[in-house]
Amino acid sequence: MGDPLAIRKRTPRTGNKHLANFTAEWYAAKLKEQGGACPICGCTPRAFVVDHCHEDGELRGLLCQQCNSGIGMLRDSPKIVSAALKYLKQYGDAMAMRNFKPANGDGCKSLEMF
Repeated sequence: MGDPLAIRKRTPRTGNKHLANFTAEWYAAKLKEQGGACPICGCTPRAFVVDHCHEDGELRGLLCQQCNSGIGMLRDSPKIVSAALKYLKQYGDAMAMRNFKPANGDGCKSLEMF
């Protein structure tokens, strides 16, 4: 998985609240808790994004770039995510499954939850 603290080296935003709580121990524990995969889509990217609450800086988990961007675009709102799910279910998920590509082209677990 590489150096989990590399995010600190790559980002110029070292003053962000969410990085203050980011440690190698947190990363390793969260990765183990999540079974080494993105908890949303199940893919196993080479690098994870540290997801955090934009209001209080609380670290939430490790996501693939696509899922992190997706929930961000949906404003981290469970209400909006639920509305999007309802909308997509109207048309079935066959198209989503056909077009699904794991982050960074890495392997992906089964998406049976969908």
